[in-house]
Amino acid sequence: MQMTSKKLSIILLTVVLAAAAWIGFFQPTNVNGNVKAQENGSANNQTITVTGNGEIMVDPDVSYVQVTVETKGETAEQSQNENAKIMADVEKVLYETYNLDEEDVKTARYNVQPQYQYIQDKEPKLLGYKTSHSLQITYRDIDEIGKLVDDLTKAGVNRVDNIQFGTEKADEYELKAIEKAMANAKEKAATIAKTENKTIKGIVHVVQGGASSIDPLYGATAKMYALESEAAPTSISTGQISIKTQVTVQYEF
Repeated sequence: MQMTSKKLSIILLTVVLAAAAWIGFFQPTNVNGNVKAQENGSANNQTITVTGNGEIMVDPDVSYVQVTVETKGETAEQSQNENAKIMADVEKVLYETYNLDEEDVKTARYNVQPQYQYIQDKEPKLLGYKTSHSLQITYRDIDEIGKLVDDLTKAGVNRVDNIQFGTEKADEYELKAIEKAMANAKEKAATIAKTENKTIKGIVHVVQGGASSIDPLYGATAKMYALESEAAPTSISTGQISIKTQVTVQYEF
């Protein structure tokens, strides 16, 4: 009996599928369905993955001072004019006495708002207007920060919102923190390998987490207290800045 071409094709397809299934049955796979030898490069590869931490403490080299001039007046115009007059004296201190660049002084906030007295069961009573002009000042002479605050308050600043210290060498310090993190990771991996009488051979993969810094910050409460005292100059303690980073390293052993 002669076999048709259609039946012959079906038989051949069945044989191919059966052979493929037989090969796949004996091929070792991991839980994701990938061949282990393909994933690791070789079936005998052994790796350790560890996390290394690096931290360095550095002295700040820049400060960010936010100060505010607040004025009141019966009208918005009176309040604004008085504020502008005082702000001119403040800017004179910044640009002439301390020779700051204009790029180091910027307006952080400016607003004019009415002031009301609220009495129960009565219409609010307009008392006047308040103008607030806040400046953010970048100042690099850290040792003179207390004197700067004193001179600004003498010029008319009546609120110091905060003083924050930082560094303009963050990239340089991050590299040093990375060195410490890598050394920490290597020490961890070597210790783990040693427990199995092994030694680490080399790095397979590295991922670095973002660097972070913790800066000293001084709030408005401490500064308002300093403004009320004229007996002694303001003393500011800068502290140090923590530069941290993290690396995840995979070693072969």
